[in-house]
Amino acid sequence: MPFVRSQSGNVVAILFADPLFAPPLRDRNNKVLWAWQQLSAAGSDVRMTARLNGKGPAVTAGLPSPVGPSIVDLPSPGCWRVALTWPGGSDSIDLEVRASR
Repeated sequence: MPFVRSQSGNVVAILFADPLFAPPLRDRNNKVLWAWQQLSAAGSDVRMTARLNGKGPAVTAGLPSPVGPSIVDLPSPGCWRVALTWPGGSDSIDLEVRASR
């Protein structure tokens, strides 16, 4: 199963959709399963802030749950640096998004 580790290695994004596409494909979701090494550290209030190439305008969302699947639809292709923040901690992970055909 394809996956991406966060900068610290404490968070893993397991990619059910590999690659991720922008805009999303009509016949499948950009589904990502989030796995945390220390779940208690994240609690239940995790915020995601994504920036194309690590800079520029931000796309912000909350994770419905720190563990489990979510749909990650980013607005354009490229490498997105996703900052994950929660009370008492933070991490980042890079997600590659390809252009839809």
